[in-house]
Amino acid sequence: MATKVIGLERLRRKLGRLPIEVRTQMRKDIAKGADEIVAMQRALAPVEDGDLKRSISWTFGEAPPTRATGAPRIKRSTFVPGDNDIRATIYAGDDVAFYARWVEFGTAPHSLAKGADRTRNKLQDVGGWHPGARPRPFFFTPYRTLKKRVVSRISRGIRKAARKVARS
Repeated sequence: MATKVIGLERLRRKLGRLPIEVRTQMRKDIAKGADEIVAMQRALAPVEDGDLKRSISWTFGEAPPTRATGAPRIKRSTFVPGDNDIRATIYAGDDVAFYARWVEFGTAPHSLAKGADRTRNKLQDVGGWHPGARPRPFFFTPYRTLKKRVVSRISRGIRKAARKVARS
């Protein structure tokens, strides 16, 4: 003879609502955190014409592709790996601000001549030499600085959503 558990159906309904509430809260918290990180990155980005600042953004899922092939883009998928619905990707660089990676990491001294090869001394003197550029980090420093705060906010949001479902 099977025993009837009192409140089992109510528990099942609550457990069914839990993932929906948690996902909704996570999306809000991830969006708020990504906005904070992007704001700090834009504040730290060097400004000459503003193209680099305008290229810094974020999206849920994967970053949109650049139109030009080979345009370097710095990107960092963050917070929830694997789930495109709640994974934020922060990126910098596009077809106009293709130099974002060079600003972040700097460049080594190099020849300005087309087809130059430093190891073989090929065409070194035709275009002159560029002394290189020092790194001016604007992308990964804010990410590392704010990551712990954002992850803590997401964890608090998950607990908040679980308590909300439990109370109902």
